[in-house]
Amino acid sequence: MKRLLIVIAAALSFACTRQEVIFLNNMTAECTLKKGEVIMLPVQEDAPAAKLYVIGNKEKIQYDILPATSTVDYHVQYKAEDNCVVRIEGVSFQSVFYKKLKRGHDGKKHSFLHFTPSSGWINDPNGLVYKDGVWHMYFQYNPFFSKWGNMSWGHATSKDLVNWKEHPVALMPDSLGMIFSGSAACDKNRIAAMYTSAGKGQSQSLAWSYDGGMTYVKLPSNPVLKSSNPDFRDPKIFRYEDSWRMVLASGNTIEIYSSSNLIDWDYESCFGEEIGNHGGVWECPDLFELPYLDGKKWVLLVSNTRDTNHGSAVQYFIGDFDGSEFTPCDNNVRWLDYGRDFYAAASWNDAPDGRRVAIAWANNWQYANDIPFVGTRGGMTVPRELSLLDYGDDIVLKNKPVHEIVHTLPHVAGRNPFIWEGKVVDGDEIVLRNKCGEALKISFSRNVVSVNRRFSGNVTFNDAYPSIDRAPIQASETHDVSLLVDSNLVEIFIDDGAVSFTESVFPSRQYSIIDIW
Repeated sequence: MKRLLIVIAAALSFACTRQEVIFLNNMTAECTLKKGEVIMLPVQEDAPAAKLYVIGNKEKIQYDILPATSTVDYHVQYKAEDNCVVRIEGVSFQSVFYKKLKRGHDGKKHSFLHFTPSSGWINDPNGLVYKDGVWHMYFQYNPFFSKWGNMSWGHATSKDLVNWKEHPVALMPDSLGMIFSGSAACDKNRIAAMYTSAGKGQSQSLAWSYDGGMTYVKLPSNPVLKSSNPDFRDPKIFRYEDSWRMVLASGNTIEIYSSSNLIDWDYESCFGEEIGNHGGVWECPDLFELPYLDGKKWVLLVSNTRDTNHGSAVQYFIGDFDGSEFTPCDNNVRWLDYGRDFYAAASWNDAPDGRRVAIAWANNWQYANDIPFVGTRGGMTVPRELSLLDYGDDIVLKNKPVHEIVHTLPHVAGRNPFIWEGKVVDGDEIVLRNKCGEALKISFSRNVVSVNRRFSGNVTFNDAYPSIDRAPIQASETHDVSLLVDSNLVEIFIDDGAVSFTESVFPSRQYSIIDIW
């Protein structure tokens, strides 16, 4: 077919001599990008889907996009990893998409406190690793629009766990499929990233960073571990003595592997049959050791659907690990957070001073694609310090905001964000309000705390959103309570983090504590 070289007038600001938009036909266009060049794609969230292909020397990768046809909701950024041709199929040359398509610059914003990307969709935290004074956080990311799809690894860094800087996408899909969740760890002078390649099946792949985690080189022989199980994902790698261990989710169980080089893996054992909660497939495991009394215990985190009412949650097991098998100390089902918006919790490898710091996706799969935002959807909780604590008649995994945040935020109600701290007794209620009225009610009664968000402004965007959540608390005359309040997220910590709730509230407003009675 003869090429039609058409540069429409409204796109002249985008084009230059060698970088014209070339229309192959009325519904297909191409442009050429050099390595590192950026284009800004206009998005309309209710528009029909189209295809974007990145064509390089060795492979052709397909992405789904929502091109602006009549109006522009926002722009998203694509940065070329190498010299390539970008082909867009299914968008009319008369569309507003080409009038608003433009070259951009890699000017990512800084995010304060609750990390959210400048545009696009975010879910699980991935590849949490500390190196040379920098906390790296990668995350499941759709760089092309603000719903799930095109899974890649976004990237953000922080030097203080409070202020975050967003960086270019670290890992993009390839011929093996999308880039699902995984982990990272320091290996001598490089960082190793283990992730799930999700194409026709799910397998585990490896990439190396030689520049401190800013860019990655994928292993040419990927994948390094395969399975016939359709749910085989989310590897967490960590050092154990002089070799490596990996836990990953396999259906409704967690499999444990060992390796001396991160490439060749030996199966060790399986955990999870007939134990724990199995409301849904198991995901995002994490296994680590913590001090307890005069010794140590191992903790295994597992994310899954708690039940059809609650949706997404994180359970954990406490026990022992001998390098091959994890043995729980009991059959109790424990929840790391009792709120609706806490999932895929993971901890940083190689954190300094023996710290165990974790973060979670502040969302719930029951309504994640519907939360009332345009341009970006989803975000993270604040980083939390983990430790083991005897609480009531049980041992629990305490989680509370890292000290960097506690020392940074104002303890003044009405500021945004802020921390509120106080004491309550049986029968007390704490009410959080905004200009729309009551947003959240926290009630203490008979050794149970409940959190009601059924009156949180816009509760109609999804039937699963209005909720009342409950958790047991130990018998005590008083309870210490801390609330970390942001524009659309409230994190509740009771008895120094022995019990926590993470709850989103909509619409985004400035909140104040009105009363305790």
